[in-house]
Amino acid sequence: MILRDIVERSPAAPSPPAPPQPPAPSTSAFPPALHRSQRPKTSAFSRARRDESTRSSGGQVLGEGRIVESVPPVGLDAGRSAGQSASRLSAPRDGVSESDYERIRREVDAENTAWVEGMTEEERVTEMQELQERFGPGLIELMRKRRAARQGAVSSTVQGGGPSTITNLRNDGVSYRSEADEVYAEVDEENRVRVEGMDVEERQVEIQELQERFGSAVLDALRKHGEARLQSRISTGASGSTLAVSASHEHANAQAGPSTLQEHIDDTSPSALKAKYFSSVPSEPEKLAWLQPAAPSSEDTSPRFDLSGALVSRSASAALPTHLGLHHHGDSPDLAGYTVQEVLHLCQSTVPSQRITMMGVLCKIFARQYVVKPDKDNGGVDDVARVLKEEQAREKAVGLALEVIMSSRSVGLLRAAIELQYTALGGPTWTWLDDMSSRVLPFRPDDLSSPITSFPFEDLLPRLDELLATRDFLPPISVQQVARILRRAATFSQDLADAVCPIVPNLIKTHVCQVSWPPHQGRSQGQAPSVEALRLLRDVVVSSRACAEAIAPAGILEPLLKFVVTVTWSADGVRSSNETGLELAMETLRLFLTLGRYGMSSNFATSAQDLWTRLSTYTSSLLARDRSRSEKELVEVYFDLLGVWTVCAIDPHRTTPEHDLTWAQISAKGWADDAIAVVGALMRRQEFGGELGSVLGMLGAWAVGLGVNGVAGGVEERQSLTKALRVAGLNEALKASTLDGEPGWDKVVYAAVRLHNLLSCGSESVLDSTLLESLIQQNLYNPAAAAPFRYELLQAASSATKIDPSIWTQNAFSIMTCFQPGTEPLALELLDQLLRSDWAAAFPSLQGLFAQLGHKDGVQLLRPLLQYAIQPGLEHLLAPELPIPTPVYLKVSTTLRPTGETSSFSESSFDPPVAPSVAGLPLSPDWVFSPLDELLRSADSEPLKQAPPDWTPSELEIVRATLLLAKARLLSDGTDTSTKHEPISRSSVILGAMKVFMLEHQTSTAGLSGSDVEVFRDPLVADLLHDLIEPLTRLPSPHPGSADPTPPAPASPTASKEAVTSAPLEIAARSFLGDLPFYQWYTDYLSLFSSISFGDSAFAQLILPPLSMAYPSDYRRSLWVDNATSLRLIRTPLSQVPLESPRGVLEFFEPREEDEQVLVAYATALARGWVSPRQEALYVIAGHHVAGYIWDGQGEKRKAVLGTLLAGQGEVVRQVLHQDAETPLEGRPVPGEEFNGGRNWYESYWARKVLLAALPPCHRPVIPVD
Repeated sequence: MILRDIVERSPAAPSPPAPPQPPAPSTSAFPPALHRSQRPKTSAFSRARRDESTRSSGGQVLGEGRIVESVPPVGLDAGRSAGQSASRLSAPRDGVSESDYERIRREVDAENTAWVEGMTEEERVTEMQELQERFGPGLIELMRKRRAARQGAVSSTVQGGGPSTITNLRNDGVSYRSEADEVYAEVDEENRVRVEGMDVEERQVEIQELQERFGSAVLDALRKHGEARLQSRISTGASGSTLAVSASHEHANAQAGPSTLQEHIDDTSPSALKAKYFSSVPSEPEKLAWLQPAAPSSEDTSPRFDLSGALVSRSASAALPTHLGLHHHGDSPDLAGYTVQEVLHLCQSTVPSQRITMMGVLCKIFARQYVVKPDKDNGGVDDVARVLKEEQAREKAVGLALEVIMSSRSVGLLRAAIELQYTALGGPTWTWLDDMSSRVLPFRPDDLSSPITSFPFEDLLPRLDELLATRDFLPPISVQQVARILRRAATFSQDLADAVCPIVPNLIKTHVCQVSWPPHQGRSQGQAPSVEALRLLRDVVVSSRACAEAIAPAGILEPLLKFVVTVTWSADGVRSSNETGLELAMETLRLFLTLGRYGMSSNFATSAQDLWTRLSTYTSSLLARDRSRSEKELVEVYFDLLGVWTVCAIDPHRTTPEHDLTWAQISAKGWADDAIAVVGALMRRQEFGGELGSVLGMLGAWAVGLGVNGVAGGVEERQSLTKALRVAGLNEALKASTLDGEPGWDKVVYAAVRLHNLLSCGSESVLDSTLLESLIQQNLYNPAAAAPFRYELLQAASSATKIDPSIWTQNAFSIMTCFQPGTEPLALELLDQLLRSDWAAAFPSLQGLFAQLGHKDGVQLLRPLLQYAIQPGLEHLLAPELPIPTPVYLKVSTTLRPTGETSSFSESSFDPPVAPSVAGLPLSPDWVFSPLDELLRSADSEPLKQAPPDWTPSELEIVRATLLLAKARLLSDGTDTSTKHEPISRSSVILGAMKVFMLEHQTSTAGLSGSDVEVFRDPLVADLLHDLIEPLTRLPSPHPGSADPTPPAPASPTASKEAVTSAPLEIAARSFLGDLPFYQWYTDYLSLFSSISFGDSAFAQLILPPLSMAYPSDYRRSLWVDNATSLRLIRTPLSQVPLESPRGVLEFFEPREEDEQVLVAYATALARGWVSPRQEALYVIAGHHVAGYIWDGQGEKRKAVLGTLLAGQGEVVRQVLHQDAETPLEGRPVPGEEFNGGRNWYESYWARKVLLAALPPCHRPVIPVD
């Protein structure tokens, strides 16, 4: 091995070793410590100047070596001739003398020669074998050739040269032959021999192959090089056979195929360019395909997008130039733009910049889908939405973004991934998250197919916690988007709120609490505390009490108070009363307001007394001038918070922890006096917005506390408060106000009426009778008004005016169905008042029935069962709405966020009811039948298990009271002329009556005393069932407000009947049956009818509604096929059929029946006499469908129906198939094809009779009857 970087230097004369010297005397055991200033040193600049001077003088710097560019050859012949060796060595460089090279070569050569000469023949053979095994035979042969070549070159040089010797001339005039020349000569000799053995055609083929392999440029260079060598040899006088052969060979190569070579001199093909400029690179044609012209992609019709996410039309995609950057190596490289599939693929690129760009494009595509309207020119957004759905783009985008978030540390990639995650989840559509009011938004599980339902929060949250641990790591926009994603999860369901809660405290500490506030002059807005993070904190607390209990002791509440303090600072200090400061202060107050509704963290009312005093002074100063919207909201939130803390102090046992705030503590703070002063200031400015409503709500809570904790019920305090409000001018200002309908007005009048009811304890009242009467007339009978407001007006009307009992009951029933979750205390109070009301005065016609109930408590015995319908349990109890009427629910509330499901208002009793998915508020219109539900599931009924021990009514008494309450409810619907409210649907009444009969299907009544006979055979129960069903047999007068009294036109008789999946009774039964199909329940009803009914008329009437054509044919088969033996027991006239549709009995005749089994069953029942004209309803229905199918039916089914019918009595056949009364059909052939579609069954006498009987008298057409 040859080492280039080692330089031998002549060693200096060695110095004799010196004996060791003893250490210098020292007073300590260790060497003295020297400061670096006491040590001798040379500066770096001085050392650099010294080293540069050494280099310039040819010296060597310490630590640096000298590179040897040329190394003398080492070989066996190194010492043969000094002159010959000198001719083979390159000139020495860098100051190394000629004698050094010669000396090294001679020493190595002499050493090798002596070593070889000292070997025996066997040792030499052994060494040769080892070298051959180690390096191979090729290397040994090459070394022999080189030695022979060197020896030949030396001898020819001594003799003056030969004809086959090619020499080089050195600077010193000595010619020599290099090793490269020797190898070249050998290769040249081999090529010459090979070419001489070729003919002209073989040479031409070889040249072509070389040209294809290396290109024309290389061959042209070789040809010129050959010609130059030939001319050089001729000029030097070279002769001999070898030279002649070489000359003739190279001349032949130069002259062979000149036209072929010339054709490729200017070739610019990819292969020629590669051969010319990249000849050493391996040839890979597939990687050069992009250089070829792109093939047209006429079949590609996928929507394509530019880099801004805009849709590129097909015409523009084909016409846009390539320099715009929209063409790429996709499936259609000739088309500009990117398809959704290509964008998703490029989002996985290994190039970060490309990945970021494509994720941004995908974000813009999603964002445009939320806001851009369809474009008629390019297929529009509908096509894009379809492609996004087919490609599952949202789900894939969520997965791609999640992968980046979980694995990447690049801030750019993380920012793009978070934005993609936010957009793919639907972030731009979450505008309702921007509602900055104190109003609590309901849970919004509006899209159960949303990717957020399957989002792996348990895996993502630890990673987000890591990314958000450093405040400046992610940009503010990314932090905001992460917070909004977590907010969406918190408002989706209570379970997701509990899942995201653990990350919230650290997020608040890092991005809110640890951020200095207020900002100094010149600080950028991006460094402000994150308002979105504060909103996230409030959202999780609103959604779950468990989150509130986890966050309250987390140590983040106290630092948040700085935002409330700084908003009150005066202008001479650092002013923070800007929009950001107000938002931070309001979010902090809303957070404490939310915690207070759970009865938590109320101790801050006393521990931060100076803060609230300062804030009270600040709010009072705001009322003296014009205020911005944010400042008005700040005053509103502040008094809402005081009202909640007042409720917490009413009963200290309801707070968490107990006695966290007491009435004695807040009585000394003077909150009521401050509130009255604010009312006076607002009245003077004639302002009736949300501020006044919050102040009056706080005074309402104070009035409730006076009644509980005041002396003698707080009579004196309440009278003083009433006088103060009269002095403040509240009554006169409300009477003079014309702001009805303005924002905040409803809140003001509701709080005022509630305060009036709470303080009415003497001659003085907050509102006079004139104002009350006006408010009652405007809002009590208006179902659009909020239920709590109508409730307070009803209470005021009961105490201040003489209201008619029937009107009071009617409004009470109406308000009961309007209560929303969070108003359970008011609903329970109104229920008690309703059950205790004077029913005889409200409904004189029911006086005798109430006397027959047989229970001392009357309908009040239903109280435990109806209370459970309003408030089914405490596991998922919603906190009461503001203003909170009672502190009872503070400690047991599990959430502040309602479910968002409300009952739909129906203007007609025919509209199918919308059943709530869970028990509780809002009540469905048929809530009066809920006690029957508990009886039907008595074995597992919670209210029956939880009933007090002294509650012991019998099953019969519960049924009687329930039916009587339902009858009163229906009567209130019938007398409702002043307003329209949601009545009980006809389907719900039918279902409620069916429940009475299905009680006989039960085997246990959970300890209730039963009766010896069936419940439906009780005379009072039978009369009440008749009273409930009888109104359903006739079409009512049009509902108030209905524009068109005419029933809708019937469907075409020939229209095909599709299976109906949402029949009226099926919808009405959902809340009661749950997952059990109504069809199964109906079959149980039919079985029960067959076994115990004995033809009871009411029992039979309720079988008929599911037989109409609005229901699937399965219901008709269950009676006519599976329970045909029960047909004889149903003797209901057509006029007594319960009607569910405004079309009346036409619903049973149109469209025509097409089910073969049902048609055959109709014909069988008619032919065998199972139904007769005495069973009018079943008889005319079966005859109608059989006759219509015989005349207009086709094929074998028609023959089967007709054949079954013809097996019956002749009179029955004549009545069904009657065309001519004087021409019987007995013995005549079956009507042929000429009757198919040509003879309309409406022309028959039978059909006319059916239609005339079906239509109401006022709508019967004038049809001549034969």
